[in-house]
Amino acid sequence: MEFYTAYPGKFVQSFVRCSNSVIIVADHYPGGEMFIRMKTKVTFSDVVVFSDFIDASLDTLLLIRELSTRKPSRLFGVIPYMPYSRQDRRQSESDCLFSEHLANLIIDSGVTHVLLVEPHDKKTRSYFESRQVNYIEVPALEYLVTRVVNQLGKDVVLVAPDKGSYDSVNKIASVLGMESTYIPKTRGAEGVVIRETVDELPVKGKTVLLVDDMIDTARTLVSAAEVVFANGAGDVYVCAVHGLFSGDAIERIRSANISGVTVANTIEEVGHVAEENPELVSVVDITPLLNSVIGSA
Repeated sequence: MEFYTAYPGKFVQSFVRCSNSVIIVADHYPGGEMFIRMKTKVTFSDVVVFSDFIDASLDTLLLIRELSTRKPSRLFGVIPYMPYSRQDRRQSESDCLFSEHLANLIIDSGVTHVLLVEPHDKKTRSYFESRQVNYIEVPALEYLVTRVVNQLGKDVVLVAPDKGSYDSVNKIASVLGMESTYIPKTRGAEGVVIRETVDELPVKGKTVLLVDDMIDTARTLVSAAEVVFANGAGDVYVCAVHGLFSGDAIERIRSANISGVTVANTIEEVGHVAEENPELVSVVDITPLLNSVIGSA
């Protein structure tokens, strides 16, 4: 395999260390445009492109397209974090389906295989498979939850902060032989989280691990923490794959008396968040998991 990237961030650097791979990195002209020196003769059968669709979306699409013209047997697009995944439905005529549009741009660039780490939009698989692209989802959430549960001990209840995330959480709980539940949620005006009254969650006196795919503003997780505390929970921890920590997210989490937050290293800036809040935020490197998935694909 050969490995390429248009944006050599910390995630790619971690992959290099764990896999002993050589990454071919695109360079840039002084004006910011990408350029890359390709081999004059193509000898490889499999090509992997590490994608950053936050800071280098156009460069990544161009890189994948160029590599596709050189006819590798398989061309993998590895996407640690799929942006725009919450823009997956039209609640009004003014809304845009950017999640589907981005998937189609990736497909049109020429990939044959796509590896995604815990996409928020559960329809993402269908976008790729409907156009004959091999879709591989990296089970990062189970990887993280297993790690955190091993640290906390067995007397832990997994709690999904809403019904939408419960299927994933319940499957992980079944694998680990643990209890799980969820907290009903609706959203009011301007995205304000509204919790239904829950009288009997199975959390009294127990350690709770709130599990979700991502943390953005943390409003959902903090409101869920309030519910489990009201039901007699002991310590409350949080586990999520993508840690965006937008705006005042850290302050909200701290004020909610959450004992600790564990996230993956799929977002470039999350390392800075952990460095500034070491007593609260832990970052787990998932590149060994990704290396294993790529190797078995």
